[in-house]
Amino acid sequence: MQLAVCEFARNVLGWEDANSTEFDPESKHPVVNPELKGHFEKKGFHFVGEDVDGERMEVIELDDHPYFVGVQYHPEFTSRPIKPSPPYFGLLLAATGKLQSYLQKGCRLSPR
Repeated sequence: MQLAVCEFARNVLGWEDANSTEFDPESKHPVVNPELKGHFEKKGFHFVGEDVDGERMEVIELDDHPYFVGVQYHPEFTSRPIKPSPPYFGLLLAATGKLQSYLQKGCRLSPR
């Protein structure tokens, strides 16, 4: 997720030196920052999940893309062959062309 945010900031927002403090602790323009959300969201890049304190961005989505999701956590740890975690289930549905019909039926990827 961190790299997706950095690349979007560099290539869409034009912030050439955008980086993550995870990769460069001295970064002058750390982009995974709640204060900068508005810049991204104006261009269709949304932070749709954050930690309980609202300090750390955890999940991203991109408008106008069949399925672009990035997560900071590790959904692979909760996925099982017959019960994939929501990010993997969404990817499987999108890859088979069934995501939109699944969502239009009122079904959800997450149990919440």
